Amino acid sequence: MLDISVKLEVTLNNIKLFENQNNAKLIHEFYLYLRSVNTSESYQNQNIKALINIAKFFGKDLDFTKISRKEEIFSLLNIIEC
Repeated sequence: MLDISVKLEVTLNNIKLFENQNNAKLIHEFYLYLRSVNTSESYQNQNIKALINIAKFFGKDLDFTKISRKEEIFSLLNIIEC
């Protein structure tokens, strides 16, 4: 998990390290959207960190766009709940 105190710039650089380029692209596009609607850097950072952690949970072989089974989402929610 990413440290909560990590600055937005560092968080964005972490996206570049992804093996799954599709997820990296989606997260970066979401960041651009958040900027375009004038959200705060803190809000952008927290959302991007959450998406990075979700991508790490699902691993390099599962694109966000391929998540289709409720069991996949439940497995993530069960980890968060603990």
